[in-house]
Amino acid sequence: NRDILTLFKVEGDDFSWETGFTLPEIHSLGPKSLEVVVKTLVGSAKLWHKIFLSNPVNEGANRMFVKCCTDALDIFEIAPAKKQLSDRSVIFPGYCFMNVIAKMMTYTPPNNMSREEFEKTLAENFVKETHYQQYHQCRALAFQADVMKRHGKYEDALSVIDEMKSIYDPQLHSRVLVKEYVTDQCSDLVAASTFWLNHYGRNDEALRLCDQVV
Repeated sequence: NRDILTLFKVEGDDFSWETGFTLPEIHSLGPKSLEVVVKTLVGSAKLWHKIFLSNPVNEGANRMFVKCCTDALDIFEIAPAKKQLSDRSVIFPGYCFMNVIAKMMTYTPPNNMSREEFEKTLAENFVKETHYQQYHQCRALAFQADVMKRHGKYEDALSVIDEMKSIYDPQLHSRVLVKEYVTDQCSDLVAASTFWLNHYGRNDEALRLCDQVV
């Protein structure tokens, strides 16, 4: 993967995992080049994650997993060529990997942001990027509800789940979500939200939702 990424270093230098790409190099990427760079970084993140899971004491692999994810997201966000991409699904796995990192690992958000602010922005960007791609939009809204729940904003999470349910069709979307994202987080969060509704005394809604889940 380093060999692929080296192709996009404008000064002829070898790509380094530590230093990544400079701002001029990111600005020089065309739409196809941007897709290749982002896809390669996300694929590299997946490989580093597998290495870490096989040897959890390998902190170097864990650090590179996080860095590849954040680099892919940063590059996609600031590259001018992004505006020329009608299909932005190449970055969607990067958002999902970052959600795994946020839930399970220690990381330092960029630009002195708090974790809550960073994750909130990440979720908002995922939702924004998935407009007009229905099952991806469902997954992005599930991501956003999960972030809100993680930071104790259950009422906000329930509102987002209501929005997600307005477009989420389990028979239509569940299988493709599992194929694309390994799990159907939409159904998981709908089920979890029954407990939140019960906690807030909205028992009739919780029972109706239980019937839908079953």
